[in-house]
Amino acid sequence: MKGIILSAGSAKALSVSLIVGAAGGTLFQLTGLPLAWMLGPLIANLLASSQGVQVSAPEPLRNVFLAVMGLVLGSQVTPQLANRVLDWPVSAALLLLGVAASTAVAAAWYRRCGFDPVSAWFGASPGAMTAMILLGEKCGGDPQRIAVAQSLRIILVILVLPPLFWAYEGWWRGHRPCTKWLGTWLDAIDDPAAVAAGPMAAHS
Repeated sequence: MKGIILSAGSAKALSVSLIVGAAGGTLFQLTGLPLAWMLGPLIANLLASSQGVQVSAPEPLRNVFLAVMGLVLGSQVTPQLANRVLDWPVSAALLLLGVAASTAVAAAWYRRCGFDPVSAWFGASPGAMTAMILLGEKCGGDPQRIAVAQSLRIILVILVLPPLFWAYEGWWRGHRPCTKWLGTWLDAIDDPAAVAAGPMAAHS
């Protein structure tokens, strides 16, 4: 197996990326923010890149870590977990509909922004970013536009979804009025009958 050989420029960009990421993770850790070592390096490198700083990871090294992440995430999907999907039929159906609807809406938006049809659909499709870029390029799409769209999707998911779950689990309990209605809304998706029966029971 060949080792990863870095040029001077690639080694410098990687070193800067690691230093910036470590600084961001440390800052988030010290301030007590959740997911410090995921969001900290992500936001720090994003800000550094927006200011023109060269931050990057070589493709072979990135592929190694993508493979490791894929193994870790894939190992969590067990037959027992797959069988439990039937326990949440409404949630599973809404998940499928939500993915299809969000993909269609995002693709339409990218078309309005000037994307060609292939780039719009592959940029809006959920899935592995690298796979979407490669497949989109082979189908005639613009790999740079697909990469930007996929990166934006990942960043928004990481930054937006965790606070929603923290609110639902009570991480902001007593500090945010959204916790109560968000929890009721999510409960209604899984068991609408129980939520509807709540007010009736209170008045009986």
